[in-house]
Amino acid sequence: MTDQSPIEGSLVKERLTWLGYGLITGIIIGVLVGWLWHGVIGSALRVILIVLLITPFVVAYVFYLRSKDAETTAQHPAPQQAPSLPTPPPNAPIDAASRVVADSIDPDRV
Repeated sequence: MTDQSPIEGSLVKERLTWLGYGLITGIIIGVLVGWLWHGVIGSALRVILIVLLITPFVVAYVFYLRSKDAETTAQHPAPQQAPSLPTPPPNAPIDAASRVVADSIDPDRV
């Protein structure tokens, strides 16, 4: 014989019934959402896969360019820049006679 009363058995049965409804509803919603988003997720996975496949080639190409630049620099070093003379401030007087133009012009000839 069972120790459960008919009321307790019906509560368990009702609880299992609602649990089943929730399970079926969750499966239906999951299938619909998965069907709606399968294109986005599939596209994202394809992009990730392509990036993973292309990355080694890009890294190898960048390494090749850097090693080629290093080899070119070693064979043909950049020319050294000549030291520059200090420039006077803009309001300093001109001390070279060759730079003074006004002294060499004859005012009568103009």
